[in-house]
Amino acid sequence: MDNTYSYNYIQGVNFLKVKGSHSYRARIHGRVLKDQIRVGALPTLAEINDWMLRRAEGPVEIPMVRNFLIYLYNKVLMPKLEASVARSAPYYLEVMKALSEETGLHKNLIRNALFQADGIMVLSRLSVMKYLMTDMPITCLPCCSSSVAFNEYTDDGRMIVARNQDYPIVGPWEKHPLVFFNIPTEKDLIPYISITSSGVQTGGLTATNKEGLTLATHAHLGTEISTDGLPVFLLGEMIISKAKTIDEAIKIARNYTRNANWAYIISSHKENKVVVLECTPKEVFVREPSVGKMTHTNYFQSEALKNKEALISASVLEDLYGRRLRMDQYLDHNKGKLNPDLMMKMLGDHVDYFSGTERVFGNTVSVITSIKSVVFDPSKSRLYVGNRHESPVGLGNFLELDLEKMWDMDFSELGELPVHPGYQPQSPKLIQAVSEYREAYRCFHIENFHDDYMINTRNHLRKAVRTFPQDGHMQLQMALVYFKTKSPKKALFHFQKAREMGLTHHLEGVCKLFHARCLDLVGRRKEAKEIYKSTLEEINEPGLKEALQKGLSSKYKKKMLSHLMLDLQFPAPHHY
Repeated sequence: MDNTYSYNYIQGVNFLKVKGSHSYRARIHGRVLKDQIRVGALPTLAEINDWMLRRAEGPVEIPMVRNFLIYLYNKVLMPKLEASVARSAPYYLEVMKALSEETGLHKNLIRNALFQADGIMVLSRLSVMKYLMTDMPITCLPCCSSSVAFNEYTDDGRMIVARNQDYPIVGPWEKHPLVFFNIPTEKDLIPYISITSSGVQTGGLTATNKEGLTLATHAHLGTEISTDGLPVFLLGEMIISKAKTIDEAIKIARNYTRNANWAYIISSHKENKVVVLECTPKEVFVREPSVGKMTHTNYFQSEALKNKEALISASVLEDLYGRRLRMDQYLDHNKGKLNPDLMMKMLGDHVDYFSGTERVFGNTVSVITSIKSVVFDPSKSRLYVGNRHESPVGLGNFLELDLEKMWDMDFSELGELPVHPGYQPQSPKLIQAVSEYREAYRCFHIENFHDDYMINTRNHLRKAVRTFPQDGHMQLQMALVYFKTKSPKKALFHFQKAREMGLTHHLEGVCKLFHARCLDLVGRRKEAKEIYKSTLEEINEPGLKEALQKGLSSKYKKKMLSHLMLDLQFPAPHHY
């Protein structure tokens, strides 16, 4: 074997170590994992924004308009983002070229895949899109959960980092996990480990370096965008491959413009310090904890940035808050006892903070899109990687990696790794229900190019509800899917069930709104008006109040169903 690299596949995870330049490491990556890459995350990532445009409603349904937007995205926006990379980090064009040559995937496919996250952020804010896609919410949102415990929170005061990467590439990503040991030969670069998926050539999402820094990246929908900045994954990789200290990481972040809005959670066990870099395209705000814990999801917590976010809906906001509050609650409950095993269990946690009940989805740390779960124990030189090939990854086991040993060994000699159990559900039916719901999510968001995708979505969702009927979020989602597919009588049954199962105040209002609309569709206008009126008196959220007022003044009609946009990440639609 070439002594510049070594590879092994153990217990469901790819382990690759490569010494060389940026392009050489990408070339070996593409060569060794070619078969996995061709059926992995990259082809799906490259298509997801295109499909979002094809499924948009309103003016975009006009073929000429839709084709123009697709042309604009692929022929104008993507090349413009690529040109920005060429100015600031030209070596990455060679990285993409090497991946293309070794895998046979077209270079534009690789570009569109790797730029997808920034592309969707820019797409959502461009003025032409605002006018033409007014009724099209950005679905398939990237949402992640990270926490850091240290000092008084851990069992011996050391720093432990837990990270769920939640991303809407459910299936292609987690089937091919990759732990990539990078040994750069370029001057002044630091060896680092990226925890990623075959083909996703970056250390800028979830990584640690030989200096003991860890990095976790979070997406934020913001009001500002730029087409002249760096993609999030590339700036993250610059940080993890160059920074020895947190101050150096902050300086690197401030030296570059970004395309969109992101946060980097960076920890340094040597400095006993953790920060969150909350970034708009041109500004970086540094947030530090006042106690020995830090938690972050996908909303800015810096006061100066609270008016610069483009939060989609109250349901999304509730989920973002719920995941962070649940992590805080879990860390506080285990204060002084936290160790890697407890942090692993937190990543698979399915308890809804607001109700205290175990749920399949919605307001939980572990979500349907949790395609990667990782715990860092840097002072002990340990890394724990979830090896479940089905999201949520945190519901499975974790492999323990001895990093100090692995940096110096040939991976062909790597033997079986120690295994640690993840979250243990309270209900024996939870994992089965989660698996069925995951398939419903995949049908709706990943395999929606099939003509019968809504039928398949409904069938899997029905199985999930039968398996775990006590989850009000699933009852609400089942009702909304029946409502969307013009089965109002069946929807009525599930709306009523959902209302009996402890929804939050907001979701209760959403449920009542659609319950009333169902009554409108089946000719029970008097009952519908009573629900519209009574709910209007209980609700303060402007969008929901407006929808209730419209329902009170005019009957909901079947033709309006085409405007209902569901997102199976969340138990309520983005727009009403």
